[in-house]
Amino acid sequence: MIETTVNPIGEVQQDETIKQYIQSRVVEWQNVKETIQPKWWQFWKTGTVLCAATKFCIEALDYVIDHVDSIDISNPDKKATALSVMSVFYDYIIREALPIWLKPFAKSIKQILIYSVCSVIIDWIVKKYRDGSWNKSTTGGGDGDQTKTK
Repeated sequence: MIETTVNPIGEVQQDETIKQYIQSRVVEWQNVKETIQPKWWQFWKTGTVLCAATKFCIEALDYVIDHVDSIDISNPDKKATALSVMSVFYDYIIREALPIWLKPFAKSIKQILIYSVCSVIIDWIVKKYRDGSWNKSTTGGGDGDQTKTK
């Protein structure tokens, strides 16, 4: 059944480990970006940077969910903290990687990506962790591992 609601979002909690993680990942991104950033006139290559930025942020989301889960705070606060980190990464990484024609919409895109898409992704990942259903083969909806070994 398709769920039409998301889990609640609480208050952002400050965590020194997360602050350090954000700082180190931003520096890491700056170093990576320099190697893949196309020249200003190579507009057809912006997809490379956006794909790298997306992968970078998904890896960060995975780390943040795992770390926040170990903190002794309420689940809504864990989600709010994770979303807050992704909001920072959006500002430093995704916004810069957007093609020039999308930059005027960066604020609206952030709202959609962080508070709609990431919110749902967090709920889905946490549910998969809690249920232990990462490797179960299921039909429909794309949950579980659909590959078959011979």
